[in-house]
Amino acid sequence: MLGVLVVLLAFVALVFAVEASLANKAARRAAASAAEAKQLVAELTSAMAPRGERVALTKPRVPGRAELNAVLHTELVQLLGRRAAAELPLRAAPVDAVPVAAAPVLVAPVLVAPVAPAPVDAVPVPVPVPVAAAAATATAATTDDGLPRLPAVTGPVDSVGPIPRRLSGERFHYAGVHDGSAEELEFPIEWPGPDAIAVTMAQGFGERNLMIRPMTRTRSRIRTHDKILDVYSAGGRAWGVLTRDVTHLQVAAPEGHCEWSVRVLGPTELDELVDERSGAGDTMLAIRREGPTEVVIHVKSVVWRAEFICGCWRGADCDCPTPEEFGYLPRSVSGIGESLEVLTIPRPGLLWLERLESSAPWRLRLRPVGSESDE
Repeated sequence: MLGVLVVLLAFVALVFAVEASLANKAARRAAASAAEAKQLVAELTSAMAPRGERVALTKPRVPGRAELNAVLHTELVQLLGRRAAAELPLRAAPVDAVPVAAAPVLVAPVLVAPVAPAPVDAVPVPVPVPVAAAAATATAATTDDGLPRLPAVTGPVDSVGPIPRRLSGERFHYAGVHDGSAEELEFPIEWPGPDAIAVTMAQGFGERNLMIRPMTRTRSRIRTHDKILDVYSAGGRAWGVLTRDVTHLQVAAPEGHCEWSVRVLGPTELDELVDERSGAGDTMLAIRREGPTEVVIHVKSVVWRAEFICGCWRGADCDCPTPEEFGYLPRSVSGIGESLEVLTIPRPGLLWLERLESSAPWRLRLRPVGSESDE
């Protein structure tokens, strides 16, 4: 009997110890829940404060004894089993049956300074521009800024047109058509006048390569000069200068169909550059003004070159003096892309603009020496 009493007292002590432990655990959970609720209330208050509204603040709930008994009963069931827990003097109601007191709600006003929105009129709204007006503006910007610009080239300038055929009895004009040959065609030419140079205007079309070169062929001398026309799978036109020692022309078109034409002209037969002139592709013009003058050369081409040929017509043997006020004067200028250069012309002669594509635009303008600033 005494032994049973001791066991019962020990069991009761164990029950109270477990109850105390569970009460502490429940108190810690309640405190944690209260802290979480307080933090949640603070976050909601912070989030809703800018709107100037009232925020509901809820006082954290402290669990009662009945709820603690329910938690203890659940823990004992897990620890001792449902039958042993039922024999204990502790009777806990299920958690669902524990009445929860309604928590009081405290409403605290949150005062926030009102923020005035920006007025709609203060936001700039772009004004739509019609396409036609925009195009007119762009045109005006390219023409009213006072800077030199080349006009757009119109028309089929890439095509050289029909290749001229030689008329019966026509002098100083050489032309031909052939369909490819392993041999080069070479023939003598006539000189158009007493001058030391002559000018060639060559045109041609070749399905493959077509090249025309001047030749010197005498009993004591043979020399191949720089080509005056070179086209490949296209048509082309080019000007050239012949020196007095040229006696023949050589045409090479080893493959495919080709047509070609070469006119040999005296320098006095060329058109004169008067004031201003525009065009496209290679050209050669006469300058007949007496005394020094300047040529403003504006070209847009991959590469180009302009050269002055003295009117003494002695070519490389020219020894005409340069006016003292100029000192050294270059006889040529060149450029790539779009360029504007000024070439001083000391006396009458020729201006040769070469190495341009057939569609490359240019503008030439004469002006008195020193009449404009080139800054």
